[in-house]
Amino acid sequence: MPAEENKSLVRRYFEQVDTGDVTILDRFISPNYQDHNPPPFPGLAPGLEGAKQSFALALAAFAEFRHVVEAQLAENDKVVTRVTGYGTHTGDFLGIPATGKEVKMAGIAIHRVANGKLAEHWAHIDALGLLQQLGIVPAPPPAPGGSAARPARGAGARRAGTPAENKAVVRQFVERAQSSGLAALMTAIDELMSPNFSESSGMNLGVPPTRDGMRQLFTMLHTAFPDLRTTIHDQVAEGDKVTTRKTFNATHRGELMGIRPTGKRVAIQVMDIVQVADGKIVEHWGGMDRLGLMVQLGVVPAPGSGG
Repeated sequence: MPAEENKSLVRRYFEQVDTGDVTILDRFISPNYQDHNPPPFPGLAPGLEGAKQSFALALAAFAEFRHVVEAQLAENDKVVTRVTGYGTHTGDFLGIPATGKEVKMAGIAIHRVANGKLAEHWAHIDALGLLQQLGIVPAPPPAPGGSAARPARGAGARRAGTPAENKAVVRQFVERAQSSGLAALMTAIDELMSPNFSESSGMNLGVPPTRDGMRQLFTMLHTAFPDLRTTIHDQVAEGDKVTTRKTFNATHRGELMGIRPTGKRVAIQVMDIVQVADGKIVEHWGGMDRLGLMVQLGVVPAPGSGG
């Protein structure tokens, strides 16, 4: 199927999910469906049956749930969708009684399409942000300057590279960011991020949504995880946007947001989308699995564990 048809298939899937009709899953999802990042509900069956179970559990926990597709890009048989989910917490969610709070959760989904159905799925969702909205996990204080510090989106952008060139920019940043310590990382940020860079994930990262904010964030990460290494698993690009699915592997050897060093090894799943122009990263959406990191460090219990 052409890329635009695949995008349309995924959009219609999200639209139909919002109707609450579980039978739509048989129409959109392959019987051999593989979900590489299933929701955190415990005890889910694999494949299509697990998707049906999580569908029912989510509907029971959140009323008036709806998805808003913010953007899409596609390459070959893969579709990337940046989506925001909205709902009201009216039922038990992983042992958390109903709070009545209205919540939203940003995410990125990658679907592989085969024979007109969704055959494979990877996802990044801001699960930690959801728990913060429900009052289960404390939220960090707002970053200094807040949204007022955000540059105009794409400000200063001129030449858009090819998808292959844009993928190479992202790979170069990853390679240089982990090559020779903090100084090399700061140089990579200065040379490969636009001065007008904007962090648009919507997550409260505790730093301004600017290039200077990214210098602060990466300094904090490097201090906490000096041996951090990144493995890129996949990239999907269209136009001036690149989606990268990767894993951070590191040892917690320094303080991280008040968490003293634990010496634990962590593997953190990351999925993001960047806009590239003039050979530089201009804007960024998505990020790492912050909840998974907190679980691995022993700061919060695993979802559904009852801890």
